[in-house]
Amino acid sequence: MIISAALTGSVNTAAGKIIAQRQTPTGLEMDMEHYFGRDDGGAFQTKDLAVLTAVPGKPGRFMIEISYHIQENVTRGTLKGYKGQFNSYGLVDLRDPENLVGLVRYAGEICK
Repeated sequence: MIISAALTGSVNTAAGKIIAQRQTPTGLEMDMEHYFGRDDGGAFQTKDLAVLTAVPGKPGRFMIEISYHIQENVTRGTLKGYKGQFNSYGLVDLRDPENLVGLVRYAGEICK
């Protein structure tokens, strides 16, 4: 499954792919990869862990926390050589695999 989104801030677009998924006592864990880009051609790829905690009484809805780790060998353009890690937090609705809905906020800093 590939997920894509428009973003505001330091990057304009993101696409993500779920590599593996595991049930946990409180929800799910997902190994993921994300690709972030911006209009000037800068881009980077991350390998990530997503922790989804089920929202009580709301089947298919989760609080989500993702830790992103930039893969240094796949940065390019104006973001070539950038490294670091950042996080996101938010809510996602996974009830309809054809129409995933979510809102996440990013926090952290990457640097050259």
